[in-house]
Amino acid sequence: MKILHGTWIPQVEEEFVQKGAFYLWVEIEPPQKRRKSLTENQHTAHLFKRELQTFLMDELTIVPDRYVRIEHRISPQYFVLPSTDTEPLPSIELARYLETAPPEPSQWKAWSIDCYQSDTSIVKRLNDIHFVCLHSDSSVQIGSDLLFWYYYTQFFKQILLKDQYIPALKYREIQTGKGKKKKSSFEIYPTWEIVSHTYDNELQDYIDRMPLACTSGLGTEGDSIAFFDRETLLRHFSECLLNDILNELSIPATF
Repeated sequence: MKILHGTWIPQVEEEFVQKGAFYLWVEIEPPQKRRKSLTENQHTAHLFKRELQTFLMDELTIVPDRYVRIEHRISPQYFVLPSTDTEPLPSIELARYLETAPPEPSQWKAWSIDCYQSDTSIVKRLNDIHFVCLHSDSSVQIGSDLLFWYYYTQFFKQILLKDQYIPALKYREIQTGKGKKKKSSFEIYPTWEIVSHTYDNELQDYIDRMPLACTSGLGTEGDSIAFFDRETLLRHFSECLLNDILNELSIPATF
């Protein structure tokens, strides 16, 4: 049994413009004796880089783009999961197929998982994955986290199709120097802003429905266990997705 998981992971940087990426990973039944060959924080039951690459191409029919090969889009990310002292617990979807009941969790811990970084066509990617899983055999299923993002992108697609956005400018005040020599200046960043009553009204409903697993992704392993705020994560995903799609639009010469 293979369970597809995925979520949006912001890239925490010092830059004013914070980007992010959508990552996919595959949970499998815990193999016997795999723990001996892994490092302490590696997830015991997921497809590693080479296995994940084969799965993406053969079972999800993901075709490499002309610029970046699939293996170059696979990298370790960290997910905060309920765990025992030695291993992460299986997801609810996978636990249904295990012969024995999983142990009780004793802690939260960040685990290293090999993930595939999707490109900016994440709306189409999730739609294709959902279609493949519906019409394939029962050995591949979508986890609750990835299913949430599928439904949210279907909703957000209407914002794009109805052109409910406008160009905007973001103002940033900058202070340089120290003491009496402190000076103030500013920067202006071009961006796109969502202007939709539907978006504002529906966002709270999606915030309430978002599984905790969607907020557990981290780009780097931190010293403390923390989850992203649901509203902040959804708004960040929406704004980044909108800007990436519009900035990559090809404008014909006649325009």
